[in-house]
Amino acid sequence: MAKKGLSGIALARQRNTMGKNYTSSEITDRFIEWLLGRLREGTEPPEWRIAIGVYHQKYYTLDRDWYVWGFNGEKMKYLSLPRKKAPRVRIHKLIKDPSTWEIINKEVEINVLKLMEKEFWSYFPGYAKAIMNPGEYMLVPIDDDWQNLSWKNLIFVSKKEYNEQGTKRAIVKLFFQAFPNASDQELAEKTGVSRVHIRRVRKELEGSGRLEPKIPDQLKSVLGFDVTSLHVKIYEYFMINGVKKSNLEIARELFPQQAEQATTNAAKNLLTAPIVRIKKRLIEKGVLEESPLQKHRDEVINLLKNKNSNHLTNQQIADQFGLKKAQVDNLSRTLLSKKKGSAE
Repeated sequence: MAKKGLSGIALARQRNTMGKNYTSSEITDRFIEWLLGRLREGTEPPEWRIAIGVYHQKYYTLDRDWYVWGFNGEKMKYLSLPRKKAPRVRIHKLIKDPSTWEIINKEVEINVLKLMEKEFWSYFPGYAKAIMNPGEYMLVPIDDDWQNLSWKNLIFVSKKEYNEQGTKRAIVKLFFQAFPNASDQELAEKTGVSRVHIRRVRKELEGSGRLEPKIPDQLKSVLGFDVTSLHVKIYEYFMINGVKKSNLEIARELFPQQAEQATTNAAKNLLTAPIVRIKKRLIEKGVLEESPLQKHRDEVINLLKNKNSNHLTNQQIADQFGLKKAQVDNLSRTLLSKKKGSAE
């Protein structure tokens, strides 16, 4: 559950006692709004409804779950207009007549997203950056569902990144900045984006220096031993690429120089040992799924040992289990090598 925000009274008291020594009222107000935003940002807004319009001394209200309630107490229906992402709603408001300057009661059409931004602005992630960079940020739904503008599903994102990279990538970046200590799993749950995509964005931000490199919180408990940068590198590879390739192929990608120097079987085994160890542990913990070769290894070996009776080629064995012929060839060579060694 989200943290509870400060009460309106407490915030009002803080606001009344701050900013008195600043020479620019605009700068002072923006600083106060930023500070209030830092206190509220990411917390849970109040549950009560907020008055947004009036008709015959009865009020239209808005709640934090983006529902607008009519003056008769019923939930209002929204309007969906062509080329408009956010829904609209028609309510009566007191406005100033531009011709007579008199206050009149008039029915107006309002963007529901704008209502949520106006009334609950400081509770949304990314607000502190938005208030200090006017015009550079925009409020959008986290999962890109414009029919769900609840407070839990809204976030301020950079307009530039939103327009250039699309909703999800911009949102993931904002969440990394707003919650730098969150795990990939937590961010995946908040944004609805896969852990693989989260991991790619994390690496991009770490590579550009916009995010401190972070050893995944769950890694030590999963592996059961002290984690080094080598283990993190291997873990990250598996999280992004899975277990499609052989251990030696992975070693060649991760450690090309060492792999080039590993010419003997003993050297290759030493190079792939941490990869094998981490892969096995991640599979045991259910973090990774076994590769087809690992699942059917015993069956393949049995067929290879009995080729004289089953008359199957390596290609036929590979096709039977959805493997590559090269994988079966490698396993066959290993069996022959062991058989030759035992005979000697």
